[in-house]
Amino acid sequence: METLAEKIRIVRNAIKINDWVKTQNEWEALTKHLEKNLKSIGGNYPNSFFKTLVHLFDSVKSSLANKAAFKKLSPSNGRALNRMKQVSRRACEAHADAVAAYRANPEAYESDGAASDSDSESDSDSEDESDSDSDSSSSSRSGSSSSGSSSSSSSSSSGSDSDSASSSSSGSGSESDDDDQWDSDSSSSSEESEASGLGELKGRAKWLKKVVVTKEKVKKDKSARAEKRQEAKAEKEAAAAEEQEKKKEESYTPETLFAKLQTLTAQRGKRGVNRQTYVSSLSELAFFAKDFGINLQVRVWFQYIQAMIDTVVKVDECMSDDMWKRCAGTILAVLDLLSGDGGWKLVPPTDELPIGGVKEENIDEDSKFIPVNPILIQSFCSTLNNEFNKSLLSLGGSVGYSSRLRDLSTLLSVLEEGRLYFESIGIDSAVAELATLHLEQISPVSSDVWESFTKNSNELNSSGDVQLFHPSSPSQSIKEKIELSNAQGEDEKKGEIEDMTLPPVLIGEAHVKNVPALADLVYKYSKVERNKTHATLCHVIHLAIHGNYNAGKDIILMSHVQDNILNADIR
Repeated sequence: METLAEKIRIVRNAIKINDWVKTQNEWEALTKHLEKNLKSIGGNYPNSFFKTLVHLFDSVKSSLANKAAFKKLSPSNGRALNRMKQVSRRACEAHADAVAAYRANPEAYESDGAASDSDSESDSDSEDESDSDSDSSSSSRSGSSSSGSSSSSSSSSSGSDSDSASSSSSGSGSESDDDDQWDSDSSSSSEESEASGLGELKGRAKWLKKVVVTKEKVKKDKSARAEKRQEAKAEKEAAAAEEQEKKKEESYTPETLFAKLQTLTAQRGKRGVNRQTYVSSLSELAFFAKDFGINLQVRVWFQYIQAMIDTVVKVDECMSDDMWKRCAGTILAVLDLLSGDGGWKLVPPTDELPIGGVKEENIDEDSKFIPVNPILIQSFCSTLNNEFNKSLLSLGGSVGYSSRLRDLSTLLSVLEEGRLYFESIGIDSAVAELATLHLEQISPVSSDVWESFTKNSNELNSSGDVQLFHPSSPSQSIKEKIELSNAQGEDEKKGEIEDMTLPPVLIGEAHVKNVPALADLVYKYSKVERNKTHATLCHVIHLAIHGNYNAGKDIILMSHVQDNILNADIR
């Protein structure tokens, strides 16, 4: 109570000198102190608080009404005054009954006025402040218990007045008698509150005439609910696992496999999709698609090639050797199928769809027209060539360089088959592009080196040391599933599945002699000046390596390549 009286005195002094910044800070400190210690003073606000609140509200109102004085205030003091206008108004609305009672009868709130009026007597001693604190607490408790009977509140109020008068006249000699009297009043007030059933009520309930019955909060048993949630989660996971097993056991049909292909096509490039898992899913589709016709099979292969290319994310990374070989084998399988006598043709889709994507819900297995853009083959061959060059650059002069160089025969076979396919369908730009890539690989090689290389490469490919797997060949994950099903005896029809390999790639010794013919194709069909300049330089280098300097000089002079070499973007 001493702290409360001191805070009230500071607030009233700040109001008196028009220091509204200090008034705002001290008022906030006063309200926080009361809310924190409300239980220790009986659960009721003291009368001195309501008296100070009304004084604050009236002072703010009068200060705002005086426009001339308000303009003289500093900006911070003016903002604090406006702030206290809202704070005092809300506080008066929250304690509307008590404020109305005070305005109706201010004298009834003078019982603890010693604490609230201490601003006019700043030199009063600590004994008077302690007496006023005792008076305010006893008066507040007697005021709250007056809802039970009006006679008891009036007697308590008159008793407190008489005690206050006797204490001021008798001096310090009668302090012990006054303390005994206040203790007896406090005990009787608390007994009356307990008897009326309002001792446990707080806040608004204390001001209501109707007795509010407080109910104890029943704590729910959360352990049982947690166990039920865990059981439901376990059942859900078991059901999902069982459903997944059923889906795995079900064999694919053309419709289900086509729907699965469309789903995977829609997932391509999305955030959170694991690229290796995506490749494995398409590898599984390529394995099962071999039973449902060439049309559906080629669509799956194109998606499979694109998925393997998408595994390279960064510019300085290169495709792994195994992935590169499987990608090259899939491209060769597609080219072999399209170049055969089956009459299969790639037709560009009419609508803008994902690579290899289609719009119809059903698929015609007997149709010879496959809705895939044939220019994708050129893109796949170019990417395969770039990945091979990057892998050689990353190996440098290491031991693995010579081993990686063995795959050059595979790359040359892919470029050759792709160029022949585009020549057959009449896409000249793709012919020139693939001829340029072919020139890059074989032009700087002499005839002696090429003869030795072709001999060793053909021996390795014929012996089976270097194998290219067919796209319909089962992957390692499919083999594990088949072995597991065979061990459990679930599927007797599948048995053991062997790998499907492509025929060995063999290149001729005269392959390097095709450089002039390849250069002529670029000169004839290419519409890109960079490709023409590049083909000219490769042709000249090839002639110079084989000692034909005069022919190389003539080509340079006739092409005028020296005039625009700075704009050719050649490294």
